[in-house]
Amino acid sequence: MIKELDTVVLTHDIAEHGLKRGDVGAVVHCYGDLRSEQNVAYEVEFVNDEGTTVALLTLNPDDIRPAQNIGDSRLSRDPLILFVGVNPNVFDIVTSAIHLSWPAVNPVTATTASEGVALVKWKSPDVVLVHPDFNDMTLGEAIQEMRRFTPVPLMVLGKDRDQGEVIAALASGADDYVTLPADLTEIMVRVWAMLRRVRVSENEGPLISGQLFINPDKQEVFLGDKRIPLTSTEFRLLNLLAKNSGMVVGRQILGRVLWGEHLESSDLIMKYIQRLRRKLGDDAREPMWIATVHGVGYQFVGPTANLQETIRHRAHVAK
Repeated sequence: MIKELDTVVLTHDIAEHGLKRGDVGAVVHCYGDLRSEQNVAYEVEFVNDEGTTVALLTLNPDDIRPAQNIGDSRLSRDPLILFVGVNPNVFDIVTSAIHLSWPAVNPVTATTASEGVALVKWKSPDVVLVHPDFNDMTLGEAIQEMRRFTPVPLMVLGKDRDQGEVIAALASGADDYVTLPADLTEIMVRVWAMLRRVRVSENEGPLISGQLFINPDKQEVFLGDKRIPLTSTEFRLLNLLAKNSGMVVGRQILGRVLWGEHLESSDLIMKYIQRLRRKLGDDAREPMWIATVHGVGYQFVGPTANLQETIRHRAHVAK
């Protein structure tokens, strides 16, 4: 039974107020006989990320449902999931896997890479699942195009367990790669893992090292006043190294943390380090931020005096 102060989730869009199915609100007042559930209505407040009220609506029981106690593995609302691919059988697999956790959620679909890129830009999904059977782009091109403007968690549902294809997908910016056929539970566990990594990052404070500002809350990085665009994997790699400033982090550990499995990833990690250095203007021979410890791994070597300072610099990110 829904009661005052409960958190609830919208069951449908309310376009006139800019609200979408899955948006979360708080019940501020209940009307009617809650015991008999006769003539019940709820006054629900919806706020934006800054805490400002965007709508205060009187809603019927069919308009809302209780928010689940989701723990670390789920969102506080139903996620928006985008599937990019042609094969209807794979779409059915994806839908069945999603319904294990979110019975009311059906993925948004795109049958071409171009349409998928457009939907990522317009819909801002929480997760993107890609089955590379489209013809208008290569898998790498599609991922790179999406990565131009979003770090959204992205999983490839591939056909072959080919190391070359796996490495190419991950190097292009994918966060995970699952070979089909796969158990439905495995797919959902991996989706949860991607969402959990985002939620954990959102709960961390900023990291400051000299002119480098790493903001997990928005997955943003600034070097001085310049924003550095990073993919989700690039951000997690930099954030991991910076949190362990001064320590040498081995390649195997980096591979397991980033992709959750043992993978011949030394070359892949090296490519990501090279991309980070290029974006940060770093030099491997005289590193300011990331040093190579040959035969072992990598070390964050930026100044650490203010590394854990969090509050004073939040305004910087809002600029």
